[in-house]
Amino acid sequence: MKRPAMDRTVTRLALLGLLAFLTACADTAGIARRPGVQAADAPQLEVFRTVLVETGTHSDAVTSLAVDQRETLLLTGSTDKTARLWNVADGAPRGVLRPPTGDADVGRIDAVALSPDGRLAAVGGRSAGSTQDAVLVFDTRDQRLISRLEHKGAGSHTATVGRIAFSGDGERLAVRYAPSDAVAWFDVRSGEELSIPPGPQAVLVQGAAPRELNLTQQRRLTANDSGRVALSDASGRPAWEVAPASLGIDCVDALGDGSRVGIVVAGGARLFSAAKMEWSRDAGTTFQCGSLAAPRHLADGGLLQSDGARIWRQAPDGRLVWQDAPNQRVKAMSVSADGGAVVVALGDGTLRWLDAVTGAERLAVYLHPKGGWVAWTPEGFFDHSDEAWNFAGWQVNRGPRREAEFVRLGQLYDVAYRPDLIRLAYTGRAASAEAIRLKDAVDPRGRLTAGLPPLVTITVSPSADRRTAVVEAEVAERGGGVGKLLYRINGVVVAIDQPGGEAPPASAVTLHLRRTLPLRNGPNQIDVVALDGANELESAAAVKTVAEGRADPRQGQLWAVVVGVNGYADPSMRLRYARPDGEAIAAALARNGASTFAGTHVVQLFDADVTVANLTRTVTTMSETMAESDTFVLYLSGHGVNIRGRFHFVTYDVTAPTLTQVLTRGLSQDALQDLLARIPAGRAVVVLDTCFSGSSIALSDNNMLIRSADRRLARATGRSVLAAATDQQHALEGYRGHGVLTAVLLDGLNGAAAPQTEAITDRALGSYAIGLVPVISAERFGANQLPVFSSVGQDIVFVRPRKQR
Repeated sequence: MKRPAMDRTVTRLALLGLLAFLTACADTAGIARRPGVQAADAPQLEVFRTVLVETGTHSDAVTSLAVDQRETLLLTGSTDKTARLWNVADGAPRGVLRPPTGDADVGRIDAVALSPDGRLAAVGGRSAGSTQDAVLVFDTRDQRLISRLEHKGAGSHTATVGRIAFSGDGERLAVRYAPSDAVAWFDVRSGEELSIPPGPQAVLVQGAAPRELNLTQQRRLTANDSGRVALSDASGRPAWEVAPASLGIDCVDALGDGSRVGIVVAGGARLFSAAKMEWSRDAGTTFQCGSLAAPRHLADGGLLQSDGARIWRQAPDGRLVWQDAPNQRVKAMSVSADGGAVVVALGDGTLRWLDAVTGAERLAVYLHPKGGWVAWTPEGFFDHSDEAWNFAGWQVNRGPRREAEFVRLGQLYDVAYRPDLIRLAYTGRAASAEAIRLKDAVDPRGRLTAGLPPLVTITVSPSADRRTAVVEAEVAERGGGVGKLLYRINGVVVAIDQPGGEAPPASAVTLHLRRTLPLRNGPNQIDVVALDGANELESAAAVKTVAEGRADPRQGQLWAVVVGVNGYADPSMRLRYARPDGEAIAAALARNGASTFAGTHVVQLFDADVTVANLTRTVTTMSETMAESDTFVLYLSGHGVNIRGRFHFVTYDVTAPTLTQVLTRGLSQDALQDLLARIPAGRAVVVLDTCFSGSSIALSDNNMLIRSADRRLARATGRSVLAAATDQQHALEGYRGHGVLTAVLLDGLNGAAAPQTEAITDRALGSYAIGLVPVISAERFGANQLPVFSSVGQDIVFVRPRKQR
């Protein structure tokens, strides 16, 4: 929203501990969260030094294949340090085996084997831990590491595993080591090395582990250096193929300061902008490509070189300046035209920006072949397109005798989603480290070392009439405590439990909870997520599906809560357009709703009525008579604040611009999530038109802050969110008596958002606002205001078609 002129002095939290955000629509610093249930014996965790790509396929060379006796299960091992399980019949993934890994080639897998019944998988190569030739045995059903087989013979600390085979009964394992060709036998379960192997023998064939297997019915399994795995039928035709999700970058050319990078792939040349995180529309640019083996000459007379495994800078006198050994093969490299940055393309499909002087990594971006991308800093802050946060994450080692854990970036969303920091990373400015130092951000990597997220399993029992389902959840604490549980149906948060608030004994590491949830019409995907004790780190979702739900069949009604705060108690916080904006939106919803919905219920709350207690009471009362077929709208106009990346709406309760007041009296993201979880309506949208600010880091524009708030709220609630940030100039002048976003929405609801033959939906309004608000802002104010719309679920029809086609 907008505000009149006021003192622009900003008091930094790092100095005084106050939030003078309203004097410049900005805030600083963080928020301490009370932990929930926490176990006393949290394991020692080691987070691998860099974020890893995970797309469900191998990202580097497949070194070996194995199948079970019935030829139903396939196991593949790779230099990408994972082993993967697949259905032989159709290539569907069955699981990932994650050995503990280290730098360079530690964790590389060179040989794999499956027990005859397919229940056990053995992998070996170059292991993490004191004994590098160890073989790791996993249970294929839950991918748990059950034993570590360590050879005690001479040279065991330098040998690598060359070939593995199970005995016929699956109880013993034979291992051939390289380069000595020595063979050792082990008891699979105990890990004990056997001097004389009793029982059925295993057959160890000479040579390297196979990358091709002939199966019955003249079928053939093959794999290659790119990570491709395929099955061909008796005629040689492909039955299925799993290809790596990588662009296959052959050349990079860092233009200017490295913010734009030319990329050459098999399909042609493209240009990617790290400043805007998008493919550039520039055409006709010629890229300079050279062989990876050819040194790049630097302005100081030094050289930049790579052998595919390493990249290093050499001084003019031959001294080594710096050296890096990435987790993946180096495929291409380039030095920016200004000499400040090195851009490297790796085999996993990522681009890495390195500081040319120190070799320190600034930024990494994974580019998916279908157009999605996810970018991250060395600390683990990230930005993404669409659902692409699932393409990368952290590997957490739990010691040499336990399987590693993979935590996707999305599980740290509330901590690590920081598009504002990503936009500064390629320049080399240490904005992420600065944000952590000023307590404007939680260190994502440090958060992981404090404890793993809980582990959740669920059972779902639908009622006989399919209107409800009972969800029973078992939550195992794993070192980080247990906070709140989120219950989602088709992506919408419909209930929240807070077991950590009941403070059970610290020794209680497993919780059992039971919830009855209302079902939607049609398929219902039910998932449950548990957060850690700080409510910052999510578990992997436990998912079940109820094929056919039957909700209340009543015709849908419109319910809306419209909020606007002009008259804050502190004169410096008062606004001009929040209340008029809210009144106009309420009138438009009521007018259009009369001809679109079975009933329309609009509650307006302004100024002194906008308290957290009143908002909670209003929404709760509405929810008691609301049905799944209904639509809900929440419109918030007033001050908005970003604290550690989390959104806070400043209600009338906040009587002074201090950090304590905003955190204890304002409407937090968690409170808003709880409010929306009470809404049974199947369709809902939140609109934020706020004088928005936040972060103690100097940013190029506040659009990154509102984008962060929009996506966080949409993900936290499962509801659509339309938001725009307003700066001081908009506040002083306004646009046709309203804020720009609200003025555009009013025009859209009056018919401008869609042709008369089409319905005006939330998506149509979002697209209309995204197209028009930047134009008005630029022409009227010379400003760059970019609305953000996160659309979730089904369309909301606000105005039916006015004419037939």
